[in-house]
Amino acid sequence: MNEDSQSPKKPKYTNILYLLTALTILLVASLVIESCDSEKVEICDTTTGECHFESSCRPLLFDLLN
Repeated sequence: MNEDSQSPKKPKYTNILYLLTALTILLVASLVIESCDSEKVEICDTTTGECHFESSCRPLLFDLLN
């Protein structure tokens, strides 16, 4: 009997595991990477006169879903 013809095959679930791992990494990355508007808004407190700039940053995943 030829031993080369009976080489072990990779199980199907290994490929599925690789795919799920890649999708999980992409999901985590899209939650960590932020999408920010290029405009910053200056917010001033009328009682103290102090001002600071504020931008609207949110996870990239939220922009992709909209």
